[in-house]
Amino acid sequence: MKIPQLETLSIGKRIVLAVVIVLLVFGLLFFINRIVGEDEAHAQSPQLPEVQCVSNELINHVRQQVLAALDQAVQQHVAHLFDIWIKDPSDQPKRAVEGMNVGLSAYVRARRNALSWDPIHCPTEVAFPRYKPSSDEKK
Repeated sequence: MKIPQLETLSIGKRIVLAVVIVLLVFGLLFFINRIVGEDEAHAQSPQLPEVQCVSNELINHVRQQVLAALDQAVQQHVAHLFDIWIKDPSDQPKRAVEGMNVGLSAYVRARRNALSWDPIHCPTEVAFPRYKPSSDEKK
């Protein structure tokens, strides 16, 4: 399957793609926040399970996925701002600069959060235990 070039997509498809990417990034950030953040309601709940450790391999993998999604989202944001500028040149470049400032501020904050994500570390063997037959199974 060949992925079409961004230039060949209609503005409607570009907007849908940008929205999907932004929603995916927000979803991933929400997931990370749920793992890392201490929600006040959950902090008061005595029935919480213990926090599971995460291997360094998984931490790096998740962090790289988030950073790649953020890079793609900021590129889509810039393309979207430029499309708006072309279609509606009124009060430009002021509007484009304001949109760029909002987008870059969000990008920098999200990137900082992704890089500072530091869950409880554990060895790979604990995070992904290998199968060890019991003594009964060996017989």
